[in-house]
Amino acid sequence: MVTPGPAKKLTIYINEDSQYHHGSLYQAVMELLRHHGIAGATASRAIAGYGRSHTMHSQSSELLAEHLPIRIECIDTDEKISAMLPALSGMMADG
Repeated sequence: MVTPGPAKKLTIYINEDSQYHHGSLYQAVMELLRHHGIAGATASRAIAGYGRSHTMHSQSSELLAEHLPIRIECIDTDEKISAMLPALSGMMADG
């Protein structure tokens, strides 16, 4: 059910191969969002991208394909997004 009123969207960019406690970071982030009762979240894998190093990563390069960006977007009230940010921040080593 959609709750009327203002909402906040948080967008997180991480690398597909980033790890958190011997597992996938993006999966751990999705579980954190679900655990905090965030209304909705989506993880999308990019077909190409680059970051701070300006090295282009794409599906066409086998060596760089596993280092593609993952974009996680979540939407909820400002209060719920703000309440889970400290836990999320503790999981991030880059991104």
